[in-house]
Amino acid sequence: MSGQNFWENEDIPAVCENCLGSNPYLEMQREREGAECKLCTRPFTVFRWNTSRRDQKYKKTIICWTCSRAKNCCQSCMLDLTYGIDLETRNAVLKLAGVKSIGPGEPVNTISKQYVAEANERKFKDQALLAHEKHDEQLLLEEGEKRTKAIEMLSRLAQKSAHRAQNTDSDKKESKTKQKMQQKYTAVELMKAAGKLPFNGTLLTPPKDETVKSFFLYGVTDDVAEYMVASVFERKLNGDVEGVVLNHKAGCGFVSFKSRANAQAVAQTILDLQTQRNAEFLPTTYKNPCLLLVESTPLRVAWGKVRSIGTTNSDLYKINAVALKQMKVYAEKDNGNLKETSSKRKRADDEENDTQKKIAPPGSGNVHYKSMKVTHDF
Repeated sequence: MSGQNFWENEDIPAVCENCLGSNPYLEMQREREGAECKLCTRPFTVFRWNTSRRDQKYKKTIICWTCSRAKNCCQSCMLDLTYGIDLETRNAVLKLAGVKSIGPGEPVNTISKQYVAEANERKFKDQALLAHEKHDEQLLLEEGEKRTKAIEMLSRLAQKSAHRAQNTDSDKKESKTKQKMQQKYTAVELMKAAGKLPFNGTLLTPPKDETVKSFFLYGVTDDVAEYMVASVFERKLNGDVEGVVLNHKAGCGFVSFKSRANAQAVAQTILDLQTQRNAEFLPTTYKNPCLLLVESTPLRVAWGKVRSIGTTNSDLYKINAVALKQMKVYAEKDNGNLKETSSKRKRADDEENDTQKKIAPPGSGNVHYKSMKVTHDF
C-alpha cells in the first residue's frame, strides 16, 4: 500500500489493564501492517508483548485501532475497555436500558467492512471532535435516566464478573493446596482423622442401634450437590429423605431418612441393584460399600450414624484423602472379581473344548463292518 494511513501511525495500542499485566516496565514490539484486522480485514500495526518472563507466550493485538475505538474494546482480548465484559453482553444490557448499542453493526462482506472502517476513521481523525468528546458520552450515546440506568447495570455486571474471576482463582489455589496436603499425610494421620467414619461399612447388615436411620456417602466431588443426592434417593430409590449433609472438602457426607423402615427398604433396593447390575462377577451377598451413581459421579454408600466429619481444613483434607483411597480400593476389588470370573469362565470353556476334542463322535474312526468284506471268486 502506498502512503501512510491513520491506523498505521498509532504508537500506543488501546489495550486493557488485564492484558498489559502488572509489569510497569513493559516492552512492546511493533510491526507495521503486520496482520489483517479481524473485523475490518484491513492491514494494521500489530503490537506484541510479554507480561511475564516466566511465560513464553506473547500477547498481541488482533484488531486495528479504528475498530477498537468504534466498539470501545481492547485490541487484544476484545472486552469492553471500561467494564471488562464481552461486547455481546454489554450491548444486551444497553438494549435493556433503552440505550443504543456501541459501534456499528457487523457488515457481511469485505467491501462493506472496509467502507464502515474508513468512515469511522474519518470521524476519529477529526482531532477537534476527539478533544471535545467525553468518553462516557461516546460510550452510552444517551443522556438522562437511560444513561444513568445503563451505567449502574454495567457497573454491577462488571463487579460480578470480577468477583467470579476471583472465586475461580481461589478455587484453583485451594485445589492445588488440597493435593499437596494429601501427599504429605501418613497412614497413622489418615486413620486418626477418619475416626469412626464407616469407610469400610456395608448396607447388607443394618446397625444394631435402632435409632440409626442414615447412610454414609463418600466419593463426593464439587459437582455433586445436596439436592442431586436427595433427588436420586427419592425418585429412583423411593426414599423418604429427611436431610442431606455434604462436606465437599472432606469428600463425604450423610443422607438421613424419616424412618428406620424406609432406610432399610432403600438399603435393600441399592443392594438388589448392585447384585443385578453385576450378577456375573459379584457375590450375591455384597459386603462392601455399595456403588451409587449421582449425576454420573460414583459414590460409595454404607450404613452410618450422622456425626461431625471434621473441624479444621487439615482434618477435612485428610478425610478426603481416605475417601479417594477407599474409592480406588473398592474399584480394584470389583475389577478383580470381574477378572477372576472371566478367567474362571475361560478355563471352563477351555476344559469343555478339550473334552470335545478327546471324545470322538461316532464314525470318526476306522470302522469295519461285515458288509464291507470283499469276496473274490476264482
